[in-house]
This record gives sequence, C-alpha cells and structure tokens, in this order.
Amino acid sequence: MLEIAPVDGIYQFDFCATPPTGIVSQITMPISASYVFKEIPEDFKGVKINASSNSIEQKSGVEEKIEKTESELSPQLENLMGIEIENEKLKIRVSTGGCTTKESFQINVIKGFTGIPPYLVEIYRVIPDPCKGFFPEGVVLEYELNELGIEPFASFNLQNKIGKL
Repeated sequence: MLEIAPVDGIYQFDFCATPPTGIVSQITMPISASYVFKEIPEDFKGVKINASSNSIEQKSGVEEKIEKTESELSPQLENLMGIEIENEKLKIRVSTGGCTTKESFQINVIKGFTGIPPYLVEIYRVIPDPCKGFFPEGVVLEYELNELGIEPFASFNLQNKIGKL
C-alpha cells in the first residue's frame, strides 16, 4: 500500500516470497506479483522492485507498459482445447504453463428470463498463467454441474471457441 508519494517519482515495491514447507518437488517455478494503480500519479517516472538478494528498476518504456486498454485488462473468453460432460461433471481442457487451476477461471451460466434450458455458458480466464512449463496437451479441469447451477441433462450453448489458437 502506498502511503507517501516518492520524491523522485520512482515507486518502490518490496517483493517477499515464502518458501514452501514439507516435502516438495525440487523444481524452480517463476513467481509473480502485481499492483494496479487506480490512477497513474502525475509524478510517476518508474518503478523499482526490491527482493532479498537484488533489485530492478524500470524507468524508460514504462509509459507503453502502463497504457493498457480496457479490453486487455478485462477477462476474455478462453479458447478451449476440448470439453466433455461425464458423470455430472463439466471437464474442460485448457492450455497451461503449469500454474492453471480451477480458480483461474470464471464460468458464467446465463439462464435468461425463463430459466429454462438451453442456457448460455461462458468460460473466462480470470487469473493468467505466468508459468513457462511445456504442456502440449494442456490440463483438464473438472467442475460439478450442480456447483455451476446446471441441472443434470440440461442443455446449454457454449460461447467459447474450441481448438488450437
């Protein structure tokens, strides 16, 4: 949380990570953090990220990186690799770099004015996958139909595209 604007216009952030405990795979995975300015400060000149062993400062080119359009910031319909309904579960196959989970997606079931099927179903990725692993088959995520508010045997129209990008 920013309390006082920096004198030099370079906003500093401390990056602190907690290592996992217990038995874990000995693999290095990238980690990330984000901060969204509600409004870009007038004195903004850059950012500096401080970690325990080093730091990085970005001054030039920051303007292009912070000028994202609303469409870039809002979730987009996910291009699915596949979909299946089995045993009252919706199974979606999606691309991943290794960090995609069920929580990465928001599934909207639109029942319209009548509440009678067919429903419209939209699947949005709301948490990006910053990992760089190689998973050509993607990952399958399972959702119980009842947790989505879809009755067994109800029909719906999927709004997402299916296939490779």
